[in-house]
Amino acid sequence: MDNIYEYYTLTLTTLSPLFIGSGASTGKKEYCVDTHHKLIHFIDMQKLMAHVCSFNNERRLESFEAFLLDADKRDLYTFLQALGISPNVLKSLTLYSIPTGQINFNDRQNPVEVQRFMRDGNGHAYLPGSSVKGMIRTVLLSYLLSLRPDITAEKIDQAIDAAHQRIDYQLKDAAQETEERLMHTNRLTSKTANALNSIMKGLMVSDSLPLNNADFILARKKDVPPIGHPKYNMINISRECLRPGIEVSVHIKIDNRYFRPQGVRYTNFADLFAAAVRHYDAQYNSFYMTHFDIPNGNVSSFSEPFVLMGGGAGYFGKNIIYSLNGFKKGLPKVSRYMAYRFPRTNPDDLHCYGISPHMLKVTPYGQCDYQFGLCRPTLTREDSPDD
Repeated sequence: MDNIYEYYTLTLTTLSPLFIGSGASTGKKEYCVDTHHKLIHFIDMQKLMAHVCSFNNERRLESFEAFLLDADKRDLYTFLQALGISPNVLKSLTLYSIPTGQINFNDRQNPVEVQRFMRDGNGHAYLPGSSVKGMIRTVLLSYLLSLRPDITAEKIDQAIDAAHQRIDYQLKDAAQETEERLMHTNRLTSKTANALNSIMKGLMVSDSLPLNNADFILARKKDVPPIGHPKYNMINISRECLRPGIEVSVHIKIDNRYFRPQGVRYTNFADLFAAAVRHYDAQYNSFYMTHFDIPNGNVSSFSEPFVLMGGGAGYFGKNIIYSLNGFKKGLPKVSRYMAYRFPRTNPDDLHCYGISPHMLKVTPYGQCDYQFGLCRPTLTREDSPDD
C-alpha cells in the first residue's frame, strides 16, 4: 500500500503579472492613491463611515453622503483631505496597500475601477488550489487527447448532436464529452458524467500560504492584435496582480486508487505532468503565439516550460477546442463562437485575422510589456507527511 499516495510541492514562478480574480471590484470612492509613494490604499468603508459619523457634524455627514452618491466627483483621497482626516487616521482605516505599478492616477484616461485578487476572510491574498487544479486539468486533457487517436472531433460532434446546437453549447458540450471520455474512467457511479468518476478525484491541491502585499502591483489590460495589425487597445480596467518574479507554492497529493489515467504508460505524476506541459507548450506556441509578436518582457519565457493561469490568460490557454479539432478545423468553430459572444469586437476572426481569439492580453510593467498569467512550474517530490 506504500505506492497509493504521492506527495509533491508545485512551485509556480510568475513570468508575468498573475491575476486570480475574486469577483470583487473597487471603485475610486473606495480607495486612496498616494502618488508620492506610488501606493494604493484599499479602505474599510464601514470603518470610514463610523469615523465620519463620530464627527457629529451634520454638514460633514451631508458632504459625505453627496460624495458617495457621486454628486461630488472628487476621488476619495482628495475628499478625505478636505475633511481634515490625518495620515494616521487614514492608516487606521486602510485594509491593506499595494504598489500602483504603471498606473498613473493623475491621468483621467486611466482606469478608476480595480478588479481584486482572491483573498481569504482575513484579507490575506492567496493562490487557490482550485485554480491550480484547473490549470493541471487543462494541461493533462490536451496531452491525453493527443494519445487517443480514437477520440476525434467528428465522433464527439456526432455524440453531442453538434449540428443542431448553438455554437456556445456545441463547444461546451464537446469539451465536456471529451473530458468524460478521457478522465471519467473510474466507474464509481453509474453515470459517467458524475465528477466522482473523474481521475481528478485522486488529485488534491492545497491553497498557497498567504501572499505578501508588497509583491502585488496594479496592472492595466492592453489588447494587442496579431502581427500586421498595428492598432492596440488600452482597456479601462486595472487588476490587482502578483508581479513577475514571485514564487508561490502549493502542495499536491496524488491518490493512485483514483488517479489512473488511461491510454498512457503511467508511472508517476511528475513524469506525466512534465510530458503534458511539454505538449501543451508546443501546441500553444505553434497554434497561437506564432500569430503574435512576443511581448518584450516574455522573450525568453516560451523557450522553457510554462503554464497559463488566471484572468487575461486567454480563451486559447484554458480550453481544449483546438486540441480536439486541430488548428485548421478548430479556428472556424472558435471564430463562430467569438462572433456569437462578442459580435461587435469579433465579427469574423477567421477571415479578418486568421486566429481566434484575435487579441493577446498584455500589460505594461517596468519598461516592458508582459502577457498575463505566464508561470514557470517546478514540481518537487516530497516524503509522506507521516514519515
